[in-house]
Amino acid sequence: MTIAQLGFLNVGLGYAHDPIFIENTQVTPEDGPYLPDGNISFALYGTFEDEFDSRGFRSNLKAGNELVLSLLIPNLVPEKLLTLDQLPTLTVDRPDKSSVELIPENRAVFDEPFTGTSYLKLLSIHEPAQNGVYLITIKGNHQARFTISIGTIELFGTPVENVLNRSYDCHLYTYPSPRERD
Repeated sequence: MTIAQLGFLNVGLGYAHDPIFIENTQVTPEDGPYLPDGNISFALYGTFEDEFDSRGFRSNLKAGNELVLSLLIPNLVPEKLLTLDQLPTLTVDRPDKSSVELIPENRAVFDEPFTGTSYLKLLSIHEPAQNGVYLITIKGNHQARFTISIGTIELFGTPVENVLNRSYDCHLYTYPSPRERD
């Protein structure tokens, strides 16, 4: 079980995703951060202020890579009290112009070992990558904080584009530790 949990975000002891914050003005993938290498592991943090908000970002991958994405919310009130139809969704537009919309059907507690942050994993996608830029949109159905994890290679400080806040203090979003969530 521990191995599965560590593998969930591709995080080992002593490693965590490089943090990026999606600003409230970055409502489409074209407005949002651009990750030149979708293999690099990032955690993108954001907040939905309104019921039908959206946030977006872009990520480049090459054929032969893997697209690895997960959508999480903090295991904290008010997020942990949201009903299934109030949870955010994820749309992935692939380079070949095909698209997939992922809608949460359940949630699972994930206590991230590096930061001690407790999340609810809503959904994930893991598939062979196409060559080109992926457009990723997170759609809110209620006010909530969220985190998107992407990539599998831990490499902090990797250059990215269109990022206004690259603070390493992910607790700006007041995510709880496992002891604080209940």
